[in-house]
Amino acid sequence: MAREILCHRTELTVIKILLFYCIFYRNFWLMNILNELKRRS
Repeated sequence: MAREILCHRTELTVIKILLFYCIFYRNFWLMNILNELKRRS
């Protein structure tokens, strides 16, 4: 029982980290594109 709870908690933690990483990476990528556009104009 405890092991199942621990596994579930670990899965949730991994999912949260992946979501955070994806959001952060996408924002970083968008900021780079915006900076490129500002430089060109």
